[in-house]
Amino acid sequence: MEFFEMQVIKVKKEKKEWKPGNCPCCGKKIEEKKGNFVNGENLDKIKFPCYCEFEFGEHKYYGEINKGWDNLAYIYLMTKLTEQTGGSSIFLTSSHLKDMFIQYKIKILKGKVIIFKEEK
Repeated sequence: MEFFEMQVIKVKKEKKEWKPGNCPCCGKKIEEKKGNFVNGENLDKIKFPCYCEFEFGEHKYYGEINKGWDNLAYIYLMTKLTEQTGGSSIFLTSSHLKDMFIQYKIKILKGKVIIFKEEK
């Protein structure tokens, strides 16, 4: 008694007419993504603050991106998430979010902040 039996049946592939805007393999209409996409992220839909993973050199870090106001223009601030220290925690600033995403290979993550208040 055989436990596995396999049979290969050859069929002729149906040739579909290619039209601009359709997938050349299956012929289905390709929907264009609307928005400003970088690294798979739609920059137009980001809500600040947002949490991310980014690369600096050969290392990966976690950070928080926020939007600020400086000299009548928006700037984007990225804070590296580490233990609290006495120094500044701002890792970098940029006036162009798209350039920041490309240079540091930023991927948006879901984050949750829990604040504890000590009672007396």
